[in-house]
Amino acid sequence: MKKEKKIVLKKHKNTDNLENIQQERDPLISSSLITIISAALISLVAGSIASLLIVPYFINPQTGSEVQVSDYNWGGAGLVIRDPKKVVVNQDLKIEESLSSISSSMIKFYPRLINSSSEPFAKKIDNNNYYLLKNPFATGLTMSVDGWVLALWPESGKDLDLKKVKNNFEALTFEGKVYQIDQVLLVEKNTDTKNIEATPILIHLGSANNLAVRNLVRSADLKIGQSVFSYDGGRGVDFGFLIDRKKIDLIRSSEDFSEELSFSFNLEPSKKPSFIFNFAGDLLAWRDISGKVFPIYSFNAKLSSLFETGRFSEPLFGVNYYNLADLKIPGFNQDKGALLYSFEKKEAVASGSPAEKAGLKKGDLILEINGEAINENNDLSSIIQNYLPGQQLLVSYSRSGVNLETSLRLGEIK
Repeated sequence: MKKEKKIVLKKHKNTDNLENIQQERDPLISSSLITIISAALISLVAGSIASLLIVPYFINPQTGSEVQVSDYNWGGAGLVIRDPKKVVVNQDLKIEESLSSISSSMIKFYPRLINSSSEPFAKKIDNNNYYLLKNPFATGLTMSVDGWVLALWPESGKDLDLKKVKNNFEALTFEGKVYQIDQVLLVEKNTDTKNIEATPILIHLGSANNLAVRNLVRSADLKIGQSVFSYDGGRGVDFGFLIDRKKIDLIRSSEDFSEELSFSFNLEPSKKPSFIFNFAGDLLAWRDISGKVFPIYSFNAKLSSLFETGRFSEPLFGVNYYNLADLKIPGFNQDKGALLYSFEKKEAVASGSPAEKAGLKKGDLILEINGEAINENNDLSSIIQNYLPGQQLLVSYSRSGVNLETSLRLGEIK
């Protein structure tokens, strides 16, 4: 009996200890749980608020990625800049690099200096014996390594005397080398040139070689919203965006590359004509002092033919067309390409033209030239401007819904 009692008593002692321990632990567990839950809730709320504040600053809402503005091709609304200070620095560095590169290709023209007698140096410094670097009479850019320069002459075509340009002016390079002019040509001879306030002319520098040449922007590389800047070769630099590009006529000729470009610049046009570049420093266009813009790619064929053959020539394709990227025809499921079409006295395919000899007909839809698609940014006439007379083209087209190909050799406009 005593043995059983001891056992019972022992059991009671253990039970009492467990109850005491449990009573001591319960408040601690409750307190810890409350602390953990509170901390978790506070962290969750703080994280949500931080996300709302930080995410728009780091993320492009259109693409879901970090905003990259180094190429300055902003086309959408709601642009969010992650680091404004960084953007400004990058922009400044990009422009500095571009201007430095452009300067190596920039040619400045001055009235020919009058050499004075051998007087002391200090007495010889007058307006007949120095070039004012920031104020040239005209500026130009080298187009070929052997000395052809596209210059913007600050005179209208009707007042310009090419002989005076050749005999009365000389050229100064970025490195300070002086060249004499041995040839001057008009890029355009039409009436428009006579009425503009600055005339594009081609000037050849005698004995020039190994000149730095600028890249020329093609029509297909030009996008609405693209950032650009203009530079007059002296003090004038301005920044802007391409806001519109349009053809003069809805029905077009493969030989008529008339396109209007509209830019939004920060400043009014300067008193000097200027060149327009993209942020890579490639030449895109030029504008006169009234602000009228002329795309450089409309001169591609002329410039290329001059540099390669020594004379101006322009390619002949021989069609009139609608670019379907510009309009919607009910019941017609094509939204791009050049639809060959007659209009008034303009035949869809000119008689005796390379297009007729290649078998093209009214109603054909030209889709590609040498694999290059015709679309909103790349018109048929702009593609043709990239080739010279005599060059062979592969034309991909559709006739009554059947895709076909033909070979065409470009003629020459007489």
